Amino acid sequence: MIVATFQYNEILISFLIQMGIKVENNIVIGADGEIGDLKLGVDIVQINSGGDCKSFLGSYSDTITSLSAEQESKLTTLSSYSFYQCVNLRAVDLSNCNVLKQIGLYSFAYCSSLSSLVLPTNIQEILGSSFRSTKLNQTINIHKATSFTGESFLYSNTSFEVDEDNSKYAFYENNIYSKSFDVLIAVSFSTKVLKLHHETKTIGYCCFSTSSLESIYIPPTIETFETHTFHCARFTKHIVIESQITEFPKDCLLEVPSIVSLWLPDSLVNLTANSFKLPSLVSIRVSDSIEVAEQNTFVGCNNVRYVYSLDNHKRNVLINSGIPRRALFPFIETQRKCTISKLYFGFFVTFIENAK
Repeated sequence: MIVATFQYNEILISFLIQMGIKVENNIVIGADGEIGDLKLGVDIVQINSGGDCKSFLGSYSDTITSLSAEQESKLTTLSSYSFYQCVNLRAVDLSNCNVLKQIGLYSFAYCSSLSSLVLPTNIQEILGSSFRSTKLNQTINIHKATSFTGESFLYSNTSFEVDEDNSKYAFYENNIYSKSFDVLIAVSFSTKVLKLHHETKTIGYCCFSTSSLESIYIPPTIETFETHTFHCARFTKHIVIESQITEFPKDCLLEVPSIVSLWLPDSLVNLTANSFKLPSLVSIRVSDSIEVAEQNTFVGCNNVRYVYSLDNHKRNVLINSGIPRRALFPFIETQRKCTISKLYFGFFVTFIENAK
């Protein structure tokens, strides 16, 4: 097994040249040979990227198997895309990188074999999609100074815990909230039933991207959704929203690949273009309060079969929304389809009562 140590001092310069390691001013900028297990020397302060969507390892990205650092490492920055798509990278141990400030955008994204991660206790910022689409299936401790979003671990099976002295976040029922509990930040993969804190008013950005929830109930107490709220909620099949919002933010329900049923709130007035890109959606409940549905509101929702609305006249508002006409006007086909639609949404009635 090849063990490559990156350290920039006079003793190791000749060794680094032989290994093909490229270092300038204590910054790792590239490599031109197979890596294996990579251990960073104490003097390395930064690892660069190879550009957008490229690891600094270039064509040797698939040769690295693990990453660690020597004690008292001076590493402060992992640049965006630094280990992007290193598909054979299995373990990352940064516990000795106590001055590491930031893990950049997409730093370890698409490292599809990555199953073990140890973060330093003083890490300050984990940027978006840093560990996207990895094999992580563990609990990550969000230390006292750490800042992150639900997007940081997008498409991974990550659960969370928060240090009690964390200045930014609070922990309740296995999930991460803002310090005052008013915003839900991230839902752990291990969460089986979502129980929101009574102070919560906002559902945060990408907060369901690590969720394993099959059904999600949003109660009337919720006032605001941030963008991409349900983005990449891979396992979610049913969403019931009873909040008081009048309009969904952009891409709130983008890429919910398994959803089949959606219950929209009575307060909803406007449906904007491209709000719902849900190709697996089968049934939707639309309230009578809808006044405007822009063209292509439900773009790509070609599998919708049942639309439940108390007022059939409101279906006319949805004619150009992207919902198939066969779903909007089932009474044209058979009375049986109307009956099936109402029975199907009986699930929601039971689900809501159980969630309250």
